[in-house]
Amino acid sequence: MEGLHVIEHLPANYTFEYEALFYGTPTFLEANNALPQKHFYLVDNHYHKVFASIAFSIEEGTAYSPAKAPFSGYEFAQLLNPEERIFFMIEVERRLKQAGVKALNIGQAPSFFNTQFEKEQRDLGFLEYQKAAARVYHSISVDSTPFEGKVHDMEKRKLKKSAQGGLNFQMLDSSDLEKVFAFIKLQRDLKGYEFSMSWEELRDAARLNPGMYLPAVMLHDKKIAGATIAIRESKSVLYNFAPAHAPAYNELSPVVALVQGLYEWSQAQAIKWLNLGTSYLDGAPNEPLVQFKERLGGVSFSAFSFQKSLNS
Repeated sequence: MEGLHVIEHLPANYTFEYEALFYGTPTFLEANNALPQKHFYLVDNHYHKVFASIAFSIEEGTAYSPAKAPFSGYEFAQLLNPEERIFFMIEVERRLKQAGVKALNIGQAPSFFNTQFEKEQRDLGFLEYQKAAARVYHSISVDSTPFEGKVHDMEKRKLKKSAQGGLNFQMLDSSDLEKVFAFIKLQRDLKGYEFSMSWEELRDAARLNPGMYLPAVMLHDKKIAGATIAIRESKSVLYNFAPAHAPAYNELSPVVALVQGLYEWSQAQAIKWLNLGTSYLDGAPNEPLVQFKERLGGVSFSAFSFQKSLNS
């Protein structure tokens, strides 16, 4: 641990020794909620390097990582040893307790995101965190295999129909984000589904985080047949956050073709994973949605949340 220190404000010239998660950045949290924020970094001040981090939103004595996001939690460089990871976690707890925090609630990233997944489970268990919940994500590994080589025969037939029907994929500019949001919101309203963000929230988040919220569409004669907002969750992961399509195009399956477009765009960007998210309805697995994601080539991965009281 010689040379490593915990700081709460990161200078601009420090570089990360691991692939940092978007949901733990100050700019994301500034747009995400109005709660007080706490950021912690394990750094080498001589070499200006970051080896670990975690970000919290504080509400009524509880520190959440995250408060309003899919996941966040502890992030560690591969080369840290167990003593260095534990040192950082204990120091974070000590400082939060000094600040009046009574409890921690941490949602770790799913295992496809996280090369430290197993180590983090052990570290959190060693420090007496209690496992609070488990979630399952589906993600497609992005490699040199064509998308058609990943999917079930049923989805191959849908892709063929989309192409024959004249649907074309386009990744749009950020200036088109409001138009795409309005399309997605309308389709969700028609089905009675809620959208987790308002336009004002999305606009402010995109303004603070340029290049992170990416509108994508399937066009038919310049008309939007399907659309999504993709989120660049990290350098290696793209999240298909909000797919939707117009009912008039049901037979052409624009959402399947949209995933193909995102996959091929990810190949060109050297992105390693296309995250399809979770599949729950009223807290229980939505089996038809799970099966759909698996037919698209999605593989299941676990993610866990943990709780700990700091009162003792």
